Amino acid sequence: MPAIFYTVNRGERWSEFILPVEEDWEKSTDVQVQLHATNMDSIWIVLSRKLASNKFEHNLYYLKTKAKAWKVIKNISISDSISGITFINDLVGFISLQKQYETSTVFKTINGGESWQAIKDIPSLEGINTGTAMAYKAIYKNNLLVIPTKMNDDKFLMNYSFDKGNSWHISNKTINTNKVAVSFFSSYYGWVINSENGSVYQIIKKGSKWIKISSNPLLKNVFCLHFFNRRKGWACNKKEIFTTKDRGITWKKVVYKINNIDKLV
Repeated sequence: MPAIFYTVNRGERWSEFILPVEEDWEKSTDVQVQLHATNMDSIWIVLSRKLASNKFEHNLYYLKTKAKAWKVIKNISISDSISGITFINDLVGFISLQKQYETSTVFKTINGGESWQAIKDIPSLEGINTGTAMAYKAIYKNNLLVIPTKMNDDKFLMNYSFDKGNSWHISNKTINTNKVAVSFFSSYYGWVINSENGSVYQIIKKGSKWIKISSNPLLKNVFCLHFFNRRKGWACNKKEIFTTKDRGITWKKVVYKINNIDKLV
């Protein structure tokens, strides 16, 4: 059964709840999980499995407006691998995909997930029109919508929207890497970690300016990143958690336990 771990005191203690799944395949260890939560009363979870046809089946579970019971939208109309889900309100949400580049890597809903449509006008780098692209989980802060994207030639870029995904702009900087972690505290302050070499970039002016502020070997293989103000943030790899108090210039390892589990798996 899928278990969701959560904290309400910035990581000091962790608890869990079990998602009440409805189908047998959702209970297997092969199920893929994507989650988005704005608080304990607004949570969306996608459970996915790969079919024999190499396509994917997805069920969307959601809990919102302080409902007491989970609801599910079964077999949503997307057949590619999902890499992230984000809702900016109860109705408008975005699903990011890993798929062939010539078709859209981002889908949008305006009815709470009942139906999804491909976004076809997201810009990209000139000369790139083949291969596989992966759009990361969308980030939404103060009317800034960001979709980080990695191309198959290890070019990393970001797309921005200031009108909830109706029009898009491409970042003026790219990074040569195949592994990154991204966080935005607000529309004015963001961070990117190049997880191949541990380089940390601060992003200001609504994505228009990138500043390299540090490089730390501890941050190699980091895949999650979260800043909750302009100076303090958290990062993790599959085994370790790190924290910074000076906007990403220095980092230290955090000792932790989750219900007597010493390491994330």
